[in-house]
Amino acid sequence: MARFDSRLMSNTRQAVTGGLANKRQTLTSPLFVDVTGTANDTYYFGKLPKGAVITGGKIYSGRLASGTCPSSCCVELVLGVDQILANVSGTTYSVASCTSALGHFGPINYATATSSNPNGNQSEAGYQAPLGGLLLSQGPLTVTVDGTSVFGTLVVAAGNGSGISGYLTIDVDYITGTYT
Repeated sequence: MARFDSRLMSNTRQAVTGGLANKRQTLTSPLFVDVTGTANDTYYFGKLPKGAVITGGKIYSGRLASGTCPSSCCVELVLGVDQILANVSGTTYSVASCTSALGHFGPINYATATSSNPNGNQSEAGYQAPLGGLLLSQGPLTVTVDGTSVFGTLVVAAGNGSGISGYLTIDVDYITGTYT
């Protein structure tokens, strides 16, 4: 399993923040996905500051596979964070449960114009979906550790089709909190 970092994940780069509390911001990070890699490659998109309240977002990409799923090539993506999150009532979620806190997408079948996925908005040209997971079931989630990384684990399962390298972009909407 390899690790790939976007430009927002540099060791010298701090968490994305504008300084003022209660300011709405979006972490937007395009990342090139090389599907010739191994299964379960991890892609890091960016960092969030402590106190940030994740309110929503979306994921979108070009076509990352050819063929018909599942007999051919499928793409699955799991989005999460690498630190503990808390919901509005103060319940915290362990790092293990946060690895898919922003959603599990797939298997994505790029060969069809419509989808059996709940969001039903994929096409032969690409994929777009709102964030889900704990964010959807538990409401806004608060970042508890400064520099919390947003990452995705991508699985390209090839059958008769093949993976296609391209860009995957994530938008994470959040409101800056008070730093405590």
